[in-house]
Amino acid sequence: MDNESESSYYDGETMAVDEDYHVVCTTPTRDDCRIPAYPPCPPPVRRKRPLHFGKKRGPPKNGYFQPPDLDLFFAAVAASIRQESCA
Repeated sequence: MDNESESSYYDGETMAVDEDYHVVCTTPTRDDCRIPAYPPCPPPVRRKRPLHFGKKRGPPKNGYFQPPDLDLFFAAVAASIRQESCA
């Protein structure tokens, strides 16, 4: 019984174990055990075109609209403000 063999048996004093018994744990390699691949990320959102607030335009080709009674309106409003502030 001093000579241990590589088979599995137990005779009361000695127990020998096969080498196949010490199998190391491994990750499953079957296709159905794999983590599914995710679809690629979508492209980034496009930036909006910047608005050009600092760009100045020239005067209109036909000129600005000037109603004939506009000056009379502002003159009347200015006169009423002067009267209220003096009172």
